[in-house]
This record gives sequence, C-alpha cells and structure tokens, in this order.
Amino acid sequence: MECETIAEVLRKTAQALDELKWKPQTDREKCSYLAAKGKWERLAKMGKIGVEFLIKALDFIFHVQDNEEQIKIKIVEILGKLGDARGVKPFIKILKEDRRFRRKYEELYVLIETPTGFRQEVIRGKAERSNFPLSVATIKALGQIGDISAKEALEQAGKDRNKSIRIAALKALQEIQKK
Repeated sequence: MECETIAEVLRKTAQALDELKWKPQTDREKCSYLAAKGKWERLAKMGKIGVEFLIKALDFIFHVQDNEEQIKIKIVEILGKLGDARGVKPFIKILKEDRRFRRKYEELYVLIETPTGFRQEVIRGKAERSNFPLSVATIKALGQIGDISAKEALEQAGKDRNKSIRIAALKALQEIQKK
C-alpha cells in the first residue's frame, strides 16, 4: 500500500522505529520523532528547540503538502498558545500565501457567448462560502502572541473579502491593543 501524504510517510516511519524499539539519542532526533508521530504538544513542551522545530515543520508542511490542513492548523494553534514571538514572521508569511491561494480560488472564469463572439467574465463569491480555517487560526494565533509587528498584516486581513477572516483580524487587533 502506497503512502499518500508526507504525514502518512512520517507516521509509518515512526511506527517502524517503534517496532525496532529505537530511542532518540539527541534532542533533534527526539523532535523529529515526535513530529513524525504527530505529537505536536509534546514537541512544544521541549522548549526552544521544540518551538523552532514546530516553526520549521509548519513552513515545510505549508509549502510541500497542501492537503495537510488539520496539521497546519494544529501547529498554528499550539504556537499561538505558547505566545512565542518567533511565530509572528512565519504566520504573516502563511497569511500572505493563503491569501494568494484564495484569490486564485475565488476568480472563476467563464466564457459567455455573445452575438459578436465570446467574452470572458470573472465570477466571484465562491471564497465567501468558506471560513478558510488556516487563515482564521493563524490570525487568532497572532492575536494570542500579541506582538505589535503583526499589526500591519492583521489590518490587511481586516480588509479581506471573507467575513470570518475580517472578524478574526478585528479580534486579534483588539488582543494586541490589550497587551
């Protein structure tokens, strides 16, 4: 049976290591092992090295594996709860990338036949029907971290077409103002 996702490959690798009764010898090995098992909370408890690994894992998963939405959201939520400012830059990057994706998604083109030929029209609105959970989770995490450097990205998100994203951005900005 073939593995379909990176997460599945990692889980199967960790399972094989467990069967061999392998134990990590270094913190880096332990981080890799915990990530492979999907033990994100335990990884966060490892302190600085664990947080750095979570950030790198999030960046990797975001750019390599599009269908791992729940893993991305889980890592974002954990980093938000930790309140570690090192999460701000990668979160802003996620918001920008996710916004680019959503713009492509919401611009649906259709050819309309006219008496003189065809014309192309853009149909918008499909993106409004989704909550875009990764963007919303990322915005909430930025609010939890409370770092002022996220203000500009959150203000931009506050102008988004998607209502869920606008509301989350407003709440996150209020959280930052409280801190």
